[in-house]
Amino acid sequence: MTRRRKTYKLPALPAHMVDVDSPGGCVLRFLTPVGELEQEIDLTGDGGRGQLRADIAFALRHHLADKSCIYREGIARSLPRWFEFLDIRDPSRSMITAARHVDEAVLRAYIASLDREPWAKGSKAASWSTVKVPFAWLIKHRPDLAAPGLDLPHNPFPYRNRDTPGRSILSGFEVDATLTACRCAIEASWNRFQTGRELIANSPIDVPLTSAGKLDLKDLGVLLRLISTRYEGVLPDRRSAPHDVVLSRIWDEIKQHHPGWREIAGYLHATPEVLAPYMIAIGLQTFANPEALRNFRRDCMTEHLFLNGRVLVTWEKGRAGRSQRRSFLRDRGMSVPKLIDRVLEMTAPLIPLSPVEQRDRLFLCAIASPRSVGLIAPWLPSRLVKQFVERHDIRDSSGRPSQLTIAMLRPTGLSLAHHKVGFDVLKTQIVANHADPATTKHYVDRPALRAAREAMLAGLQGRFVSAIRIGTLDRVDTQSDDTGHIDGRNATAAGFICADPLSGVAPGQREGRLCTAWLGCFTCPNAVIPLGVETLARLLKTRDALAAARMSMAPDRWRLVYAPKLEILERDILPRFPAAMRPEGEAAMEGAPMLPPIE
Repeated sequence: MTRRRKTYKLPALPAHMVDVDSPGGCVLRFLTPVGELEQEIDLTGDGGRGQLRADIAFALRHHLADKSCIYREGIARSLPRWFEFLDIRDPSRSMITAARHVDEAVLRAYIASLDREPWAKGSKAASWSTVKVPFAWLIKHRPDLAAPGLDLPHNPFPYRNRDTPGRSILSGFEVDATLTACRCAIEASWNRFQTGRELIANSPIDVPLTSAGKLDLKDLGVLLRLISTRYEGVLPDRRSAPHDVVLSRIWDEIKQHHPGWREIAGYLHATPEVLAPYMIAIGLQTFANPEALRNFRRDCMTEHLFLNGRVLVTWEKGRAGRSQRRSFLRDRGMSVPKLIDRVLEMTAPLIPLSPVEQRDRLFLCAIASPRSVGLIAPWLPSRLVKQFVERHDIRDSSGRPSQLTIAMLRPTGLSLAHHKVGFDVLKTQIVANHADPATTKHYVDRPALRAAREAMLAGLQGRFVSAIRIGTLDRVDTQSDDTGHIDGRNATAAGFICADPLSGVAPGQREGRLCTAWLGCFTCPNAVIPLGVETLARLLKTRDALAAARMSMAPDRWRLVYAPKLEILERDILPRFPAAMRPEGEAAMEGAPMLPPIE
């Protein structure tokens, strides 16, 4: 009997994509590792060019499987631009109906149409990438679905980062003024929210919904309790329920006897105005992009595995293939973990009222007219930041109003971090979560930073030249000559007492400076060894440390550096102590000072 051979040939069209004109035929569903629905993207559009949409959906379903939700949303937002172009090129929708009908001429025509748009080069490249990604996947994995011999144009928008001017950044003076204003606003909003919770908890009555008209709504605690009980903490617009007598009375009382709805809402939950200073302070410290900052998740914090008191903050960036993260201390006043904890508490009442797909987001807010609860809108942070600057009268060093925008937070933070790490691009790349140092260089290559870096390099070069001219290159010391106050008496190391620790007789030391040659005392003429229990305990502890170091380092290094010292200690120094003193010295080892690491 002939054995049947298995075929690995794939069908030209997946069976589940045959009926593409029906609703849901091009819906991408992405699942979590445990099988729950994570995200759903509908590429059906107006239903035209169904086969082409199905081919693209098939490619994106595989390509986007391991990508972030934000990246997938960006792809879905950009694809309609491609189909609008096809409707202009093929109005009858009869020539380009599937992926195999898209040849190189069509792609180059699309590139030409993008080039005519008054956009930045980076925006054009992003729109082209949205189309390139699915066709590149088809060419590699399913060439039978793509046009025969299709060759994608290579890098039609080169040097998009080089030609894009860098964003303006805030000066150090503006950053300090901004953080001071944020601190004041954050403390005020947090105190108001805490007061609201106390008033609701201490309200002397259990608000009866049937007799709410008899309540004294001039009392802030009663008013907050009624809103929290009857309307779940978010007051609807009175126009949405014109026959609700209680609602109308609440609005009248707020207008006549209370400072206004925004103030009342601050006692109950987060509002857009409350979130603005939190977003500014968090953005300046995490260096997150504006859209990534807006989409922070509620579970973005995890305790650091190795460092106590530090917290890892993780978020997703649209174009990045991996999560962005930074670690912060929790015990500082304006630390990111502490700010996130406060936002979590102020937005917790809004979770049940938010859309299901937004309940995992951090920056939830509510407005009353019209009532809307959910993730803060994409356009809103920019307007709120402008209002925040005007409200707190933030100015630059020349006295002009600050030009702070939400997009300036990332380049400003990275520029300050670059200056703090000594203008090291590779170190700045780590905190920026960049895959390529060239991207980091584009952020930090600014005239002010360039001048500071050149001044630092000029200073180093000047000291180097001076050291060569005066012949002291082998002992250049960058420390200031401030050793006049040092008392060298009784300076000890590894159990020894030094007769003159400022003499500079040890190798690599300088006269007039405190000797730092630890373990060099074994062969130093200034070494003084008192015959005492404390000295013996320190020497025994040093001996054990030298012996233990043999197992933790390369044998050649231990034999070259530490073996001679151990031999001197065991054969020449320890035998000089009386045998009766040895038990006392061993007992005193636990109380002896900790030794520096031997490495």
